This record gives sequence, C-alpha cells and structure tokens, in this order.
Amino acid sequence: MSIRSLRILEATARLGSFSRAAREMQLTQPAVSQQMLQLEREFRTTLFDRSNRSISLTPAGRTLVEGAQQILAIYDNIHSQLSDSCPLSGHIRLGSISTVFDGVLPSVLEHFDKHHPKLRISLFSGAPEALASQVESGNLDAAITTSMSATSVRLVEHPLFDEMLWMVDCVRGQIGKPEGSRRHVIRRTEQRALAKAIDKELKRLNIDCSNIWELEQEDTAIRLVQQGLGIAVLPLVDTARLAATGLSCTAFGKPQLKRQIVFIERAERSPSRISSLLVKEIKRAHQQT
Repeated sequence: MSIRSLRILEATARLGSFSRAAREMQLTQPAVSQQMLQLEREFRTTLFDRSNRSISLTPAGRTLVEGAQQILAIYDNIHSQLSDSCPLSGHIRLGSISTVFDGVLPSVLEHFDKHHPKLRISLFSGAPEALASQVESGNLDAAITTSMSATSVRLVEHPLFDEMLWMVDCVRGQIGKPEGSRRHVIRRTEQRALAKAIDKELKRLNIDCSNIWELEQEDTAIRLVQQGLGIAVLPLVDTARLAATGLSCTAFGKPQLKRQIVFIERAERSPSRISSLLVKEIKRAHQQT
C-alpha cells in the first residue's frame, strides 16, 4: 500500500467511477482498476460493488476510504510543514476573480514576498469561465475562481471559502432616479446553477429579472445602483463601507445564497508545492478577515 494507491482509492470513491478517477489521476482506466484489485488482494476483502453499471463502496471499502482520508490528511500536513521551511522559487501565472483581488489576495502576496522572495507571481484578472478556460489551455498555471459544476475533467478544484451574496439598493429619498424608471438587475457572471437560484429569489421578491447586466467590477455595479439604474446582487468584500454611500445592503436569500471560491489547476500539475502553499495561505488569510 502506497500514498499514491490511497490517492487513487480516494479519487475513485469520490468520483464513483474508475474512468473519471483515471482522468483525474492522469492514468489509464486499467491501471486504476489494477491498483484497486491490488488493494483488495492486500486487505483480502472486496472494496467495490461492481454488480451495477456504476460502482459503489462496500462496508469494508467505506472503512478503508475513511482511513485513507485520515492518512492522506496527516501526510499532506507533514509535507506542508516541512515545505514551509524551504523558500519557493520559480514562476507561476495566477488568475483571480475581482473579489479575491479586493479581499484576501493582497495579504497572500505580502506573505509570499516576505517568505518566498525568489518566487515570481504574475497576476491576471478575469471572469470565472474565462479563467477556467485559460488554466485548461495552459495560458495560466492556476486560478482563484468560483466552483464550476461542469468543470473539465482536466481541472482539479481545491475548495477555499464561501462568499455570501448581498442585495444592494438605493435608500429611497437620498439617491437614484424617480420611482417608476426602468431598473436593471446587476450581478456578476455566475455559474449556471447559482444564476438560476438568484433569478428564483428575485422572482420571489417580485423583482423583474428580465433586464440583467453582468459586470465583474464591484465599484462599477455600485455606481450604477447609486444612479438609480438598478439593484445589484453581489458578493461584497466590505459591506460596512456601503453605509457611507447612502445604499442599503441586505442578505440575499433565505437562507442567504453563497458561492464557493476554489483554487483550480490542471490535473497533471496537482498537487504542486506552490499550489499547496497558496491554498493554505489563502485559507489562512480568509479566516483572519
């Protein structure tokens, strides 16, 4: 039993498919199947129920997967602690959505400048789908973006944190156009499932969602709301600063809707030491906000 075989087991159990696990691990399907058969011989038990078209874990398989996850977590933690003591070098092309640029990223960059001065980070901003495409094509090494339900099997997602959604509107009598003017819904370009959830909540609030403006920059969206051109549904970096602008800011949805922020990279690169440390530092920076 090796760390690699445990990673293959974890991927197979998580994805529910030998073929999908093979793509994620950059192996052939027969190689994955052979690894699982070897584990079954080693533990003298059956790990997967193969009677149906899709595979499922047996009770013994679930026990082994739970143990494998614990072993991998301990191994990765030791690897991370040892790696922290050795400065990184090289170059990484990193993309990010604007909320992360405005939020945790400056703190992360400061940390890497201080502890890894020989590592050069080139930064690029973009919309979620564009960033994913750039990573898949190799134009970017990695990106901090929103989770995509239909992301390519060539990409690996590392969960980071959630961003809560807020509705921003004018405070009547202070800012905006007269009541009755045509108003738009302003939001970011979101993953399809979240966009549908936003539209559903708008309809519940009796807000016309037929006129939607998709913008990536928070400041631009806020200015449009101030001009009375619409309401905005946004993940906000700093809700407190809106109080001084004369705008109202309320939690959007019951329960409040959110979007998951992830670190993505190509499967054949994962996990690299640079990406592992970036993920660790981004999570730390977010916890301190």
